[in-house]
Amino acid sequence: MKTLSEDLLAAHHRDEFLNDVVALIEHHVAHLPGLKGLSFKAGLAAANRAVPDVIPRGTRRLMPQFLDAIEPLYREFRASGAGDFSVFFGRNAERAAELLLSVADARLAQSPNTAAQAFYRNFRGYVARELATEMPAFGTLMRNYLD
Repeated sequence: MKTLSEDLLAAHHRDEFLNDVVALIEHHVAHLPGLKGLSFKAGLAAANRAVPDVIPRGTRRLMPQFLDAIEPLYREFRASGAGDFSVFFGRNAERAAELLLSVADARLAQSPNTAAQAFYRNFRGYVARELATEMPAFGTLMRNYLD
């Protein structure tokens, strides 16, 4: 059985998959409501000034690690015999979000950028909730690329 990374980052659709993930993230961020959403977007805009295309760059750089982090969830799905990965992934949205954020946690812990660390600490809980809401859509996106 192929891993998620082997399947989703296969040369024949790697760029298309990553572009779709970036589009999903950017769409969600653009539609964040309320003051917390505005604050998050302002912080992201500042990060984008420091590192242009921060979302596409980060997504491309970290996707192999993100997929490795959720690999146990994918294996659990395969072993369960459940029919639709996107449904299974959506039912496990909070767990999936925490697995993905564990990658960001580790990455930021190693970063010398104290401003990025502070921004992340301030918004981690918010990001976890928002990420969990997008897990069904992310599961559907992944399902569309699984061979």
